[in-house]
Amino acid sequence: MYSITSGGCQANHPAPFLMNRPGGISEHLLLFTHCSAVYNIGDITLNARPGQMIVIPANTPYSYHSMESHYVDDWFHFTCDSEETSAIAELFNKNISFANPERIGVYFPQLLWEYNEGHRENCHNIFRILFCHAADALENMKSGITYGPYLASLQELRLKLISSPETDITSTSASRQLGISVSHFEHLYREYFGTSFRNDLITMRINYAKTLLAGTDDTVLTIATLCGYQNEVHFYRQFKKIIGLTPSQYRRMATEPARSRN
Repeated sequence: MYSITSGGCQANHPAPFLMNRPGGISEHLLLFTHCSAVYNIGDITLNARPGQMIVIPANTPYSYHSMESHYVDDWFHFTCDSEETSAIAELFNKNISFANPERIGVYFPQLLWEYNEGHRENCHNIFRILFCHAADALENMKSGITYGPYLASLQELRLKLISSPETDITSTSASRQLGISVSHFEHLYREYFGTSFRNDLITMRINYAKTLLAGTDDTVLTIATLCGYQNEVHFYRQFKKIIGLTPSQYRRMATEPARSRN
């Protein structure tokens, strides 16, 4: 189990600041940077920028200092068993960049809260999530995938559509919000998510429709409206084209097994 021994968030140290541990510490160290800083870990030097994560293994000499007027980070000393240490070994001594560091950053205050409340299992699970994200980010870095300035905004857009597929939005309006051309928006969307914006939105709406058809008694017209369709005919045709069944046929297929058990 991943267990915290100490930690803090938004730890702020005015210049001149130097953290120097020539013999390392007995626990692993997890850092999330909020400033540009230089990290010397063993014989490795890392130049980190805000929003990166660094994991330093136990008993490893290290030192670090800010390149700005203040040094600010989130930090946690933690322990884990040998199997878990092996699982995260690939993350050690690297400055790991994330596509959306703001979203990753929310885990650290939550981690500190759970630690102070004594919720050890919750801390363990948050560590697992963080390290899974870090492993994915590291794989992207190895593959040469770079995080452009619009990726975080596109992720936020896609999350909004997943949560509210009825949202009335087009490539034109979305690209205008990002301040880029429609063609650039379409290119970035396909590059990041592997499908076009239009096809992705249609898929989200149809999946939502399937959930409503199977789980509610709403009429097909109501469901069409809830899924962002202006008329029932368009919804009917698009649903049948993608699913191969009409909405009513799908509802019967999805609900008949449940009815037969009652």
